[in-house]
Amino acid sequence: MKRLKITVTILLMIISIMFSYSQDNNPQVPLTGDSYGSGSNNGILANLGGAGRYCSVPHNTILNPAITGSVEAWIYLTTYNESTSCIVQKGSTFFFGVGSNGINHKLFINTNGTVFASNDAVPLNRWVHVAASWLQGSPNSLVTFTIDGISNGAQSLASTWSNNSDSLTIGGSRLIPGAFINGFVDEVRLWSTTRSASEIARTRFTGIGDGPAANQSSALTTNEDYKYLLASWTFNLGGLVYEDINNLVGVFRGGTAVQFTNIPGQPVPYNLAMFFPGNINSHIRVPNNSAFNLTGGGTIEAWVYCNLPGGYTVISKGTTQANTTFRLYIQGSGLVSMQLGNSSVSAGLVQFQKWNHVAVSWTGAGGGNYSVKFYINGKFINQQLLATSIPITNDPLRIGNLQWDANNNFNGYMDELRIWSREMTQIEIIANMFNSTRSQTLIGPLVASWDFEGNLNNISSTAGINGSFNTGAANTCRFSGYLNETTTGPVSDIFDAHPTTINRKENPSNPFPGGFSLKAPDLTVPAGTTVYDTINIPGNVSMNAVEVFLSVQQPSISGIIAKLKAPNGQERSLVSINGGQGNGILTFFKDGNSALSSFNAPWSYLAAPYQAFNLFGLTSPQGNWVLSVQNTTGQPEGKLLGWGIRINNSVTGVEPVSGNVPDKFSLEQNYPNPFNPVTSIKFSVPNEADVKLTVYDLLGKEVILLVNERLSAGNYKVEMDGSGLSSGTYFYKLETNGYSSIKKMVLIK
Repeated sequence: MKRLKITVTILLMIISIMFSYSQDNNPQVPLTGDSYGSGSNNGILANLGGAGRYCSVPHNTILNPAITGSVEAWIYLTTYNESTSCIVQKGSTFFFGVGSNGINHKLFINTNGTVFASNDAVPLNRWVHVAASWLQGSPNSLVTFTIDGISNGAQSLASTWSNNSDSLTIGGSRLIPGAFINGFVDEVRLWSTTRSASEIARTRFTGIGDGPAANQSSALTTNEDYKYLLASWTFNLGGLVYEDINNLVGVFRGGTAVQFTNIPGQPVPYNLAMFFPGNINSHIRVPNNSAFNLTGGGTIEAWVYCNLPGGYTVISKGTTQANTTFRLYIQGSGLVSMQLGNSSVSAGLVQFQKWNHVAVSWTGAGGGNYSVKFYINGKFINQQLLATSIPITNDPLRIGNLQWDANNNFNGYMDELRIWSREMTQIEIIANMFNSTRSQTLIGPLVASWDFEGNLNNISSTAGINGSFNTGAANTCRFSGYLNETTTGPVSDIFDAHPTTINRKENPSNPFPGGFSLKAPDLTVPAGTTVYDTINIPGNVSMNAVEVFLSVQQPSISGIIAKLKAPNGQERSLVSINGGQGNGILTFFKDGNSALSSFNAPWSYLAAPYQAFNLFGLTSPQGNWVLSVQNTTGQPEGKLLGWGIRINNSVTGVEPVSGNVPDKFSLEQNYPNPFNPVTSIKFSVPNEADVKLTVYDLLGKEVILLVNERLSAGNYKVEMDGSGLSSGTYFYKLETNGYSSIKKMVLIK
C-alpha cells in the first residue's frame, strides 16, 4: 500500500454517496460500522466550500482564548482558498486557519491583526493534523505550530489579545464570507493550556468525549492528557454540532452537515482502546452497583495487550484481599488468574505484546465450591474448583488497578471489558469476542461493558456505572488509536491498529455474529508457513451473496496472503501482500466495496477482497470452505484469530417446516440415524431467539456449525452433510436463551 494517496476525484466520488445522520438514528439512513462515536458512526464535517457554510457555536466565556491555550483539528483541503481558509474563528479577535497565497498557504493565527504563521504550507489532498499553541505576553506573545505531530515553527511577536461575545465558527467565517474551507474538517478541539508537539502527537488519532454525559463530574478532564480540554467537536452525530465535554453545542449553517461513509484514509480509526501506563494512580474507577454481586455465577472478558514487566490487574472489586468480590488478573509470567473472595485459581498463558482475548467464568458447584473456567482467544483452557465464598461489599470497582496491592497495575492496552451475570458458554464467548458492544447484538445477559471509544461510559443497560479518570491523583491513562500513535508524520499505513472488535452495523440490523458461520481457530502463522482452517456450510440452496469476516494479527500485514476456497474448488484471494505495513486485519470482505489497500489500519469495517468473489463461479454454498493464511518469508510471526462466512445474508440450511408456534424449545433425534452421508435435524423455537446448533466429535471438538443466527418462533429443519467426516459417533447440541440439549448420532460410510 502506498502512503495515503487519495486524489480529489476519488474523494469527491466517495463524498457524493455520503449520507447525513440524525441523532435519532433514522432507520432509512445507511449507517457506518464504527465502534468509535456515540452513535457508532465516525463522521466528518462536510458540505463546506461556500460563503455562509460553517458551524456556529453560541458564545461562552470558555471559548475566548485563555492566557495559555491550544487549538487543533484534522483537515482535508482539496484546493487552497485564496481568500484564506477558516478552521476556527472567534469574532474579530481570533482566527485560526490556512493562509492565502500571500503567506504561501501556511497555517496561521490572527489575533487583533497580528499574524503568526507556521514554517510550511498545509498539504493538499490528504488528511493533515494541524495545531497551534500560544502563550500571551506583553509586549510579545509566543505562538507555536504543529503539523502532523511535528513542530512547524514558532513566532514571538508584539500583539494584543481581547475577548468578545461573538459566536465561534468552524469550517468557515461569519464575518469574512469568502474564508471557507475547500474540503473537510474533523475532531476540532480547544484547550486552555499550551500543548507541546509530543502531547499533540500522542492524542491526535483519538476522539475525546464523544458520548452523552461523557465528562460528567469531570470524568475525563481529571486525566493528565485531557485536564485542560475545553471543547471537543467530533462531528459524529447529525442534527446539531454536539460537544460533550462542556456541552458547547452548535448548529450547522448554510447546508453544512455531518457526513458518513467508509472513508479511505480517515485519520481517526474506527476502533479505539485504552492505554494503561502501569502506575497506581492510572486506572479507572466505577461506582459500586448491586449488579456486581455475582455470587451465583458470572463471566468477565476483555481484550488485553500486556507490556513487560508483568503483574496486571484487569479489573477488581475489593479494598482488601479478604473482601475481594472478584478480580481478573494476569501474573508476571503471563498466567491468567481469577480471584473470588480470598482464593485464586490460574490457567493458561497470554503472549506479551500481542492482543489476547481472555474470558473467565464461574458458577456455583455446591458445597461452598465454584467451578471456574478459563478461555484464551476463544479456546477452552481449563476448569478448576475453587473453595471460597464471595463477599458482597460497597466497594467501588477498579479497572487496571488493585486497591490493596500498589504493585499490581495494568501495563499495556485494554479493550471491550465486559461483565456477564452468568457463566457464558464457549460458543457464546466466541460469538461475542470480535463483536463491538455498540452493535447491540451481543448474545447473553450483559451486566456492564466499557469499550473506551472516546469515553468511559458503560454501554449496557445497567445505570450508574460509567467510569471516571478521577482517582485523586495524576492519572496518565489515555484513549489510544494505535500502538505506535506517538509516531509523527502523515497518517499512513505504518500505524499499528488495535485489531480487537468490529461493528458490522447496517440497516435494518447488525448481521454479526448472528448471520455468520464463525470460528476462532487461534492458529499461529510463523514466517514462511501457511495454515488452513475449514468451515462446513450445510444446506443446498442457490448462492446470491457471500461475505467473509477475517481477523488476523500480524505486525506487518503486507506479508500476509489470505485465500478462500469454495466447495467447487474455485479460490479467491482476500489479501495478497497489499494490506500495508500496519498491524492486523479486522474487516469484512464483500464485492462492490473499496479495496482494502485504500484504508489505513485497522483497514475498514467493510472492504472489497483482493480478487472479486463473483460468487466463486456460482458454486453451491454447501460443503467445505477452506481458508488459507500464508505468512511470507522474513515476516514477523502472525496469528489467525478468527474468521466467518455469511451466505445469502444468513447461514444457509435452516428451513421452516410449519407455521405453528411451539410452546417450548425442543431438539429432535436426527433422521435417518445411523446415516450416510446426509441426515435431517429438527428443532423448535417458541419465541424469537439467537440459535446455535453445533456438531462435535467424541473428543468434544467442534466439527460443524450448522446454525448460528437469530430465528423467529417456529419449527425448523436443517440438513447435515457428513461427507467430509469420518465414520463414527457424533453429538449435536442446540443452545439458545438458556436452553441446551444434546443428542447422539452415528455416521456409517
